[in-house]
Amino acid sequence: MTVTTHPEIQKKIVRNYINIAIIFGVMILFHFIPAPAPITPLGMQIIGIFLGLIYGWSTCGMLWPSLAGILMLGFTEYGVNPQTALGMAITNATAIMSLTAFIALNYISESGLINYVSTWLVTRKFVIGKPWVFMIFLWAMGVLISGIFNCIVLILFMFEFLIPLFKEMGYTKEDMLPTYMLLGTSAIPGLLTVWPWFMPNSIYTRGIISSAIGYDIGAIAYVMCIVFPMVLMAILYVLIGKFLLRVDTSKFANSADLMLAKIEATGGNGLTAEQKRGAWVLAFFAVGCALPSIFPSTWPIISIFSRLGVVGVSMITVIAVIVLMTKDGTTFTTFNRLMHAMDWNIILLTAAIMTIAGSITSEGTGIVAALSMVMMPLLSKMSMVAFVIAVMVIMCIISQFSMNMVLQMIFAPLLGPVLVQAGFNPMIAVMAVYLGTQMAFLAPSGSMMAAFVFAKTDWVKPSYIYKICVPWIIITMIIWVPMSVSFPDIFCPM
Repeated sequence: MTVTTHPEIQKKIVRNYINIAIIFGVMILFHFIPAPAPITPLGMQIIGIFLGLIYGWSTCGMLWPSLAGILMLGFTEYGVNPQTALGMAITNATAIMSLTAFIALNYISESGLINYVSTWLVTRKFVIGKPWVFMIFLWAMGVLISGIFNCIVLILFMFEFLIPLFKEMGYTKEDMLPTYMLLGTSAIPGLLTVWPWFMPNSIYTRGIISSAIGYDIGAIAYVMCIVFPMVLMAILYVLIGKFLLRVDTSKFANSADLMLAKIEATGGNGLTAEQKRGAWVLAFFAVGCALPSIFPSTWPIISIFSRLGVVGVSMITVIAVIVLMTKDGTTFTTFNRLMHAMDWNIILLTAAIMTIAGSITSEGTGIVAALSMVMMPLLSKMSMVAFVIAVMVIMCIISQFSMNMVLQMIFAPLLGPVLVQAGFNPMIAVMAVYLGTQMAFLAPSGSMMAAFVFAKTDWVKPSYIYKICVPWIIITMIIWVPMSVSFPDIFCPM
């Protein structure tokens, strides 16, 4: 019997195989292209893998291109072999943290607690019919929590909170609101995780600053030169969504009334027994992850939780929910049920990005040396405003394909002395580098915040991400340039 294929399906099949050929073709081709000094042959191989990944993520989703990138990394000197490369990816600290936290949070989601809480929140009087008030409230709480709680886990939890809402309200991937809210929920707490100047994330940032300018800046200078610009960027995100993009929130406003009516019809029943168990599990998980950031690690109980970390607390949580029993003699859940709800797009994308982005800036590639060789002569001949604009734009572009923390560590100390020699405040270079690398939302490889959003392929359209981010980045940069030129001399004089 002959099977007839519909022309559109046939075209889809052909496109699929063409995309596969391009992805692997690019990754393999760069093994044979001569490396221009100071880039090494390893650097060319890594560039090829990365370009193939970018194309794959854009055309074929997140899952198998990420595996393909890890596989091809195993044929380079950096990855040694596929087994070692996969080991590097899945043992990456961020990937492990995401994996274990996901498994633990799956029980909380499965219990129905998140759905209950999300429904309750959107039916409060101060947010009914006011989607923008709800978003601002949600993101403000996220910012406050991100300062003391692990930001990656927070974003994962907030996603689990929002997605049931989208389903309840009748949203689909074709609506911009899910993309806008997920991006804001990931980006805003992620950007402002450094707001408490006394917490570990801020200490890391202040370490980069001190290595670039030669001394540690005070709290006021840190807040005005680093935190305040991030706050403005978050405010601009809300304003652009409401007044420039005019994101349609009508379904949100209408559904809140329907959800309130549903609650009133059921008599406003409280938490079920399973939801209460989910609440206890969530409380333990949140407290266990947050305690080491709040109290001194010299306290015995705090030192234990500090050693456990997010991974250890997640493991205890998972063990607890699969061994503790209810009154009818069944366990809270099973490991198979926890694993069934895993979002492997995020896990594998995280593993691939953290490993391959790290390889780009490794010493053996010569990529950083090549960038420095091109940038330094150009930047040394510019006016101060042109210097700041150039650094921000270059950092913004490069950070879409590399880890912003690595770029900050490399270029802030590199460019700071250049300004000192020219008689300018080195903090100007620090602000230009730091702020420029905070705009990495245009590709999954740009930041963990972007990766989490791109991985939600059921709810997010990349075209919406570009439509949101391009004006957001441009307007933010226009505001940041005069701040970067003037704030250092005001708040951090030489």
